[in-house]
Amino acid sequence: MSDIICGIYKITCSQNQKIYIGSSSNIKTRWHRHRSNFKNNCGNPNMLNSYKKYGIDSFVFEILEKCEIDELIKKETYWAEKYKSEGHILFNCGEFIDNPNRGIKYGEDVRAKISKSLLGNTHTKGHKVKEETKAKISASLKKLGRKLSKENIEKLREAAKKPKSEEAKLKMSKIRIEMKGIKVLCIDTNETFNSYKEAAEKFKTDYQGIRQSILRNGKCHGLTFKHINI
Repeated sequence: MSDIICGIYKITCSQNQKIYIGSSSNIKTRWHRHRSNFKNNCGNPNMLNSYKKYGIDSFVFEILEKCEIDELIKKETYWAEKYKSEGHILFNCGEFIDNPNRGIKYGEDVRAKISKSLLGNTHTKGHKVKEETKAKISASLKKLGRKLSKENIEKLREAAKKPKSEEAKLKMSKIRIEMKGIKVLCIDTNETFNSYKEAAEKFKTDYQGIRQSILRNGKCHGLTFKHINI
């Protein structure tokens, strides 16, 4: 992959045979991004779990198809549905959504402005922190690690006893419902499930993908879900 390749790729975990279908206007760069995400403990949560369990050498990367930028989402969806129909379990979560900035090349003037703004950003990765600042951070962290005094513990207890607002109660109620499991209906199949997890196991997907599709009024793997008890 010495040249820039636009198209669809597949990542397979050789240990559990799960696959990830992706698309990019520069596949080589995208693969490096996946590897970087693994090392930084971010990215697709399903693949990240397999990476932690089996390591980077368990992932096999391959190009499925070259195509034009405006065909990426259509082709990506096609390959994902193809592998799902063959019984493969996908790492992918939620729907395939196009990126409006995909393939855009910035001019020298724009890149210069971005570079200049990053130089002035003290939170930029790679920025060297002064020794004085390090000492302050260290002192703050040590304070956080100290045990609470009896006075502070008593204050926290008193705060816990105070009656909560209706808004706070409602938020806590919703959290408890989600923690215990909320009933979900798959509109396309008319099946009812007692929780996101149960629905995810049925359709071989991630429960977060189902949850997000409901919250965003979208779909998960081509299916529409909704809550039926709130």
